[in-house]
Amino acid sequence: YNRHIVCSCSSPRPMWFLGYMASFTIAVFLVRYYAEPRVSWGIKAIVTLSWGLGFSYFLVLPFDIGNAFCSNCERAHGSGNASHSLCNCLPTAGIEFLEDLIPVVYTITMLLGYVMNDLLRGFLDSGEFTKRGRMKDTLIEAAKFYVPAAFIGLGFLIYMLAATGLTLQNLQGLGKGLMNAIGLFLLIAFMSYGLVEVPRHLWNLGNIDGLLRYYKFRVAVQSEALQNARRKLEETIELVQSTDTHLRHEPNADQLRENMAAILRRCPPSMWRSSTQALRPVNGGGTSGSSAVSEPGSAPQILKDEKLLPTTRKGLVALHLRLKRALANEKRQRSMYEHDVRQAIDFQAIFEVAGPQLPTSCTSTIGSVSAASIRRFGEPTPKPGSHSQVSRWRRTVKPLLSRVLSIACVALSLVIVWSEGTIMIDGRPFCINLSPLSYLFQWMGRGGGSVVVVGFLFVPILYCAMCTYFAMFRMKLCEGMTLHPDRHSDGSSMLFNATYACRLGPAICFNYLKLLHAPKGLYYHEGPGGCDEKAMNAARNVVQTYFSQTRFGNMDEVPPPFGGADQQGTGGDYFNNYAPLLIVVLCGCTYLNLGSGLLSCCAKCMPCVAAPAFSFDDDFSDTRIDHGAQILLHEKQALAEGTALGSNLQLLSGATSDSEETRSRGGRQPARRFNRFEDQL
Repeated sequence: YNRHIVCSCSSPRPMWFLGYMASFTIAVFLVRYYAEPRVSWGIKAIVTLSWGLGFSYFLVLPFDIGNAFCSNCERAHGSGNASHSLCNCLPTAGIEFLEDLIPVVYTITMLLGYVMNDLLRGFLDSGEFTKRGRMKDTLIEAAKFYVPAAFIGLGFLIYMLAATGLTLQNLQGLGKGLMNAIGLFLLIAFMSYGLVEVPRHLWNLGNIDGLLRYYKFRVAVQSEALQNARRKLEETIELVQSTDTHLRHEPNADQLRENMAAILRRCPPSMWRSSTQALRPVNGGGTSGSSAVSEPGSAPQILKDEKLLPTTRKGLVALHLRLKRALANEKRQRSMYEHDVRQAIDFQAIFEVAGPQLPTSCTSTIGSVSAASIRRFGEPTPKPGSHSQVSRWRRTVKPLLSRVLSIACVALSLVIVWSEGTIMIDGRPFCINLSPLSYLFQWMGRGGGSVVVVGFLFVPILYCAMCTYFAMFRMKLCEGMTLHPDRHSDGSSMLFNATYACRLGPAICFNYLKLLHAPKGLYYHEGPGGCDEKAMNAARNVVQTYFSQTRFGNMDEVPPPFGGADQQGTGGDYFNNYAPLLIVVLCGCTYLNLGSGLLSCCAKCMPCVAAPAFSFDDDFSDTRIDHGAQILLHEKQALAEGTALGSNLQLLSGATSDSEETRSRGGRQPARRFNRFEDQL
């Protein structure tokens, strides 16, 4: 039948276009929330395009399904006034353009997700000194991955042509299916985490005592991260100074000295002076302070092992990249430390009834500091007007609302996990539909795609998307791969996140159609004949969405090693029927916190993925919580005196590692390294 049936519409305005408008609005808001001010407008535009197109898939799909409901209702009741009165539909003028628009969006997102964003990240992360050198370095790094992958793919294609007799057209669909399968595996990993952690996160937001301990813990951890970043930056600048001193006395090194001058221009003057006064050799050696710096015209400082100095062009490129990363990391960690301290102080001022006071030894040495500046955290700073209303909202209403939302999310997670686990018995030989979502929308869609129906269609898919992107946006990996809130994310980390947003959009839509138990993307109404598609087509009760007519259907076409072969030699329904079972398994592992053990194993090879774990359980204890409280106490005192946050941070070194230090010493009491702050005061 004609797919472009005109439904009963009260207005020609295309409601489905609101999905695209909402997706780009959300993308612009996220770019403003995450991007550093120094990120170029070109990178912001690429990230906005990637996020906007990635979000548009699941924000438009409910309108498409609603239009399919409307078309089915019109067809079931025939044309005329009777069908107009029985079928309640949203305005869908121009929705037929989705048939051509979705493939275009799909092609753009695949190019962004697999080629363009990675190349841009390589350009930003290059240590070369010119734009031409960065482009060349980016292409070389990309070739290291794509050339072997191309050879492996070519060998696989030759094998498939020889072993299974597939045509080139089948192989084209198979290649698209492989890209979609990658997105589906990513979706399974992210959504499994989010289905458990989103309700848990909302529940923890209602735990005021736990949040107080968490903010103290986070401040202590962030202070350690800032100290590590500063130490790495100082070491890098010392290496830069030593290399510069060595190159000044090298003959025939004009080009190297020119590159070295570009590196020196990146060094901050304040850090350069502080490192010059206490320069130490690269690999140990003397610590004679400023004597380690050579005066102009003097002999070069002899290091313990000058072979370790990066005195070649390749070494200077690596040193340039190391300095760029060290500077960016120190700036980011300093900003995040200030952000966490201010947030914790604000939270304490509202919720903590009686906070810790300054130590006696500290207050006795200050003398001139007024009593108002060292008052307890439990006394909130008076705010004109709305302070009592804000306190009432944050003390009572917000925690209660968080708990209610958490319970609702638990119910949604259970329904989705159950529906994912029963996908496998929807096909042959069982042909049993146990999905409550499928029965709900089959019943609701009988009267067409009204506002209520489309609104209900948005609830499950938005929750699945929220769980997926909750995990993706909170993913803590190495620097350059982690997003930091409040405009603290650089262009490289934003491009990394946008790459996965492009890959996840089609997979979310395909998975949602599977949750509704629509075989091969076909959404149907009470079709007789079980899972016999021919019987359903004969009954003329099959409705196709525009999404199901695009390349999403090629997710079924995966190679036989992924789970069997059908008549065309591909994976058939086996892959997309049994792969969702991984969601059930991974949700169980996430609920039992089994992933922390895996991360601890990975941390041995990649220390940057190791993050200190915090638990909201009442019996959880960590010395970082006490150290964080002391840091907050002194930082609040610094704010009262007009001192910059983090200026005395090196006096607090070791505050977050006392528990490990105590275990290594075999003692039970925390180390007294933190007391150097009191001695200094």
